[in-house]
Amino acid sequence: FSVDVIRDVTGFTEERVLDGIDDLLDRHFIREAGGRARFDYAFTHHLIHAAIYEAASPELRSRRHRRVARILEDHSQSGDAALAADLALHHERGGDGPRAAAWYLAAAEAAERVYAHVEAIQFATRAIELTTEERQRAAALRARESALSRTADRIGQRRDIDEAMDIAARIGDDELTWQLLMRRMYLERSLGKRDEEGDVIIELERRAGLARDPRRRAEVLLARATHLISLTSHAQADAPAREALRHYEVLEDV
Repeated sequence: FSVDVIRDVTGFTEERVLDGIDDLLDRHFIREAGGRARFDYAFTHHLIHAAIYEAASPELRSRRHRRVARILEDHSQSGDAALAADLALHHERGGDGPRAAAWYLAAAEAAERVYAHVEAIQFATRAIELTTEERQRAAALRARESALSRTADRIGQRRDIDEAMDIAARIGDDELTWQLLMRRMYLERSLGKRDEEGDVIIELERRAGLARDPRRRAEVLLARATHLISLTSHAQADAPAREALRHYEVLEDV
């Protein structure tokens, strides 16, 4: 724990908090965590922490978790996977599933940015289990699918893409559908399923034509050129590759 968080949670003055900490240090219940730790102090043994935690009633624990979550949110910094995970756990144990899901999703995204794929999968899975909102569920499925792709779990990837596609269709989110189709195309490509990859590209081409979006047009042209190269149709790949290049130049996408 950190002094500033304990002060804000309890409402005590900093002097009173520090006096209490001195007493706990003298009794060897806690120790200084060290300069490189995330917190100022830690319990000297996990059983001390467990005994204190279990001594509180479930109602009191729930209220304290809610308050700690609110205080930690005031101290939070975006992109901190560990803090996001802490917030998610406090909200979950405080009985606020939707907010816990949002923070688990944030923790998954932050973990994925530092290549902590296993942790990202765990956090995203918990967000999926807790959320009651379809758009948030789709975002968590996308986050988990991205992490699963790094661990080569192709079955899990397909499952998450398919479920997220169903959600995108229900809520009518065209942009989400586009992104998921792109993910499905990459999945088929990674599996060497050229026919299935080609089928997805046809659907992307149809949607790009309907949307008249230059970025989508560039993306699908590049996808088509890449697919043709994989089929050793190099001469046919030249035209879509050149047109994709032209679009990306107009978009100033280096």
